[in-house]
Amino acid sequence: FNKSHSTGYALVAFKTAYMKVYYPTEYMAALLTLEMDSTDKVVEYIEECKRMGIRVAAPDVNVSDNDFTVIRSEQGKGEIRFGLQAIKGVGEKAVSAIRAARSEGGPLTSFGNVKGGPFKSIFDFCERVDLSAVNRGVLEALIRCGAFDSTGATRKGLTMVLDDAIAGGASAAADRRSGQLSLFGGAGALVPRAEPRIPGDQWSEAEMLAHEKATLGFYVTRHPLTSHEQMLLKYATARTSDLKRYDDGAEVILGGLISRMRTVLTKTGRNAGSKMAIITLEDLWGQVEVIVFSKDLEKYQAQLAPESLVFFKGRVDRKREEPSLRVMEVVPMELGDERLSSSVLLKVNCVGTEPSFLKRIRETLDRFRGDRTVLLEMLTSGNLRVTLRANGRTGVTPTPAFCRAMEQVLGEGSVVVMGSGRSLAAQAGLTAERDERPDEPAVELDDVDDEAV
Repeated sequence: FNKSHSTGYALVAFKTAYMKVYYPTEYMAALLTLEMDSTDKVVEYIEECKRMGIRVAAPDVNVSDNDFTVIRSEQGKGEIRFGLQAIKGVGEKAVSAIRAARSEGGPLTSFGNVKGGPFKSIFDFCERVDLSAVNRGVLEALIRCGAFDSTGATRKGLTMVLDDAIAGGASAAADRRSGQLSLFGGAGALVPRAEPRIPGDQWSEAEMLAHEKATLGFYVTRHPLTSHEQMLLKYATARTSDLKRYDDGAEVILGGLISRMRTVLTKTGRNAGSKMAIITLEDLWGQVEVIVFSKDLEKYQAQLAPESLVFFKGRVDRKREEPSLRVMEVVPMELGDERLSSSVLLKVNCVGTEPSFLKRIRETLDRFRGDRTVLLEMLTSGNLRVTLRANGRTGVTPTPAFCRAMEQVLGEGSVVVMGSGRSLAAQAGLTAERDERPDEPAVELDDVDDEAV
């Protein structure tokens, strides 16, 4: 390899490493700007920002620039502001018009607002920007991604008054072109008119997140999987970001959200001409490609759709540079406790209970017979906490109905369904001391004297 080329590459590598170490926020802002036309790259680099502890703030019509920019607080901590041009459906011409309206001074608008500076509302915005550059599609994209949140209006409310705002802006532009002044607006207006009321209606969280993902490529408000994090910790044996550490053929369980899905026809092999699915699975730590072959696609078709929350059990495929997962089984996330659990922990407070207490526990277990191990964490009258494993014949199926029925007997929060995921101790709130103990002794509930306990 030519030495002069080697020297050049080494110098570039050194400069890049130096910038990332000593100016990480500026470096990542520049990288995001460089790749802002590629949504996949933007999402990848935003994940890297999260890993580095750098916050990426949502776009804002009042402060965002064309590019990703660095904003520093009074304490000197930096964050990155999302660039307007990286929003899907918002082009350079529209951003230039927004920036021009934000920076230009001028007479009062018909609402009495001074031209130039922050936009006070969607109505103020539509009067001040060039609507030939910022059309309805651009306005909808800006609303859906939250770029108007700083005006104080709700996103759904903004969509409800958008037609009126556009009409008002077009009328004001026509007046300016004709040189017409209004008694109730424009330069020298005596009585600025009141802005129309914007409804306070809200989108559901699911709708809001879907709009953010569609316009930005990622979720700003919160990830839809955040409320399912405990399920992921309980049953996912790996994270999408971990797959590079696994050997080819290793069996794992991944959980997450289906963000993309497409079907293709197989070209070779015994099943040539049959359909297979190529899915992008996204969890809280990244995303990975998941392959579902024709036989399993027919079996699990009903569970496979964009935005579905699922667990995939499969084998890691390391034949290409980026690892993928070949699916063996699909489990809807809401059935995780029932299908993927390994045991059930019952927290039993025996202090001051009636003699029939254990009998009621036995009866409830009998109603939901299954193959999941039952553990009893019992608090005795001597304030001693003991964990027992029920006899193998006392297994259960931990359906939601079982959990509700058992909590009616033991109290709220007394049933913990456990899996084989990454965080076993956290699942049951078990102490490190108890985790280090040998297997608990097996106990037959029929052999336990209620009164003695």
